[in-house]
Amino acid sequence: MTLIKSILYVFFALFLNSALAAKVADNISANSIAKRYPKIISVFHKKFPTEKISTIEKSPINGIFEVIIPPHVYYTNKDAAYVFNGDIFNLSDEKNITQGRRKLARKISIDMLDPENMIIFPAKKSKYTISVFTDVDCVFCRKLHSKISEYNKFGITVRYLSFPRGGVKADSFSKAVSVWCSKDKRKALTDAKNDIEIDTLTCDSPVLKHYNLGKKFGIQGTPAIVLADGDVISGYVEPNKLISELKARERVKVEKHTKEKKHI
Repeated sequence: MTLIKSILYVFFALFLNSALAAKVADNISANSIAKRYPKIISVFHKKFPTEKISTIEKSPINGIFEVIIPPHVYYTNKDAAYVFNGDIFNLSDEKNITQGRRKLARKISIDMLDPENMIIFPAKKSKYTISVFTDVDCVFCRKLHSKISEYNKFGITVRYLSFPRGGVKADSFSKAVSVWCSKDKRKALTDAKNDIEIDTLTCDSPVLKHYNLGKKFGIQGTPAIVLADGDVISGYVEPNKLISELKARERVKVEKHTKEKKHI
């Protein structure tokens, strides 16, 4: 066996093992949830057969459980006779506990998507990744895309999801399908945003899936920028302002982690 073949063999073996480990971990997690909360699982599966429960945990309120069905956060009692969605606040510090959990639920939703179904403009030295719900005809979406090289220079990888604001019957929806069905998706997207005519195409595209996910997120306008932690920034943000925001958030995260370590 040649050296290259040996390296490829080891790489493939590692990839296969990691993929298998992830699948096993998912199964263990699912089985664990099912054993701990069988009644909640049973009721939710009957009422929401097409939805996948990600986690079930005790909420800060006694007798109330948190159920995450990405990107939504629900609360229920132990036998799932009642369910509601809303915000839980800690009155002592006025902290919105649900807000952070909802952000996690959005992150899980994005992580569940296949990157192959996104149109990605990668940074050469990627430090941050954002997922952007975009409309090919949206003025500010076009402005964002015109600065794509600047985002990339700052180390920001941009992953596009489709969100035609006018819905499935809008021209922007059919344009998006044509873009996502193109062989060179990045070129097609760039052309469409520059009003350059592209071929009308149809295929099994992810446009409707992306659009429906955006609606679940509560997105009403574009662009909608989803950060790596699931937080959403609505509207266009200049590249220099976005990188400043991302760095600031990173500093806060590091400081918080450092404080938590000191208290351990």
